[in-house]
Amino acid sequence: MTVEGLAAVRWRDEVDPQRVCYVELPAQKASVGTIVGVRNPQAQKVIPDACTKAMSIATDTAKKLPK
Repeated sequence: MTVEGLAAVRWRDEVDPQRVCYVELPAQKASVGTIVGVRNPQAQKVIPDACTKAMSIATDTAKKLPK
């Protein structure tokens, strides 16, 4: 998958795939990770899918990384 032109990797938690999501982006000499965990029942109403939020954050982050 790509995020803002960067080759990204996304995976969900095996135990609770809707509540925990990870997105990794390559950077110049490292990688940048986004981890979203939605644990609170009230937060789950606002963020029903952690990967939707993680991808949003990763997209914003990718725009700030040097190309």
